Amino acid sequence: MQTFLPHFEKNVFAYANHYVSGAADYFDGIEPLPEEYQIVKRRYSGFFGTDLEILLKGLGIEHIYGVGLLTDVCVHYTCADAHQHDYHIHVVREAVGGSSLVAHEAALAAIEYLQHGAVISEKEVCE
Repeated sequence: MQTFLPHFEKNVFAYANHYVSGAADYFDGIEPLPEEYQIVKRRYSGFFGTDLEILLKGLGIEHIYGVGLLTDVCVHYTCADAHQHDYHIHVVREAVGGSSLVAHEAALAAIEYLQHGAVISEKEVCE
């Protein structure tokens, strides 16, 4: 979180480029480590057309933490699918950004509607 959050201190709405099919780049300093798993996202949801569900079930994962862009598209769609697959979802408010402030807040409200308590703060993650 300490490496990721400084990118969101800027105006995150300036990062409105929207990527699917593995076209997104990593911010400097948060590239995956060689031993970390990577899933190439093909559509808005990280679950759609990928092996994400197989990987998560194989690892015994029950909680998913959402960070990234765009709150109102990729984060929301992935969280909705995670909810449908019975995962506990947690979206870190300070580590997501939307296409606009209104869309961002609406997406957070929709995610919170799916699972009460899903939208959390950076402080809650670090506790």
